Amino acid sequence: HKTDPEYLVDLEPNLDLRIKHFQDRFDIHFSTNEYGFRATDKIDNSLPQIVCVGDSVTMGFGVSDKDTFCKKLDGYRDSNGQKYQVVNLAVDAYSPTAISLKLKKQIPLLNAKYLYYFPST
Repeated sequence: HKTDPEYLVDLEPNLDLRIKHFQDRFDIHFSTNEYGFRATDKIDNSLPQIVCVGDSVTMGFGVSDKDTFCKKLDGYRDSNGQKYQVVNLAVDAYSPTAISLKLKKQIPLLNAKYLYYFPST
């Protein structure tokens, strides 16, 4: 994590880490792209995008990149065969305010066609 004046906390860009829980509850691969988006490939605006927002559940806290539901959805093809890139904007500990700010900042830079918001209870 890094501190951020807008969101309070955010993910560092260009991470490629192995994170092991101190009580062996998980041992995961955690990566971010050049914008600090978890388990998201380099942004490809030639593809329509599904943007995922939320907090720790959406970000994929405690699971490896390949096991986040956003990553599992990446490459989805609709009934016409159109392939989609999935962009994971979620960060653990994000509040609704931080989520709103992130969307306002990032959506204009993306080719977003669908938005999935997964609130934690």
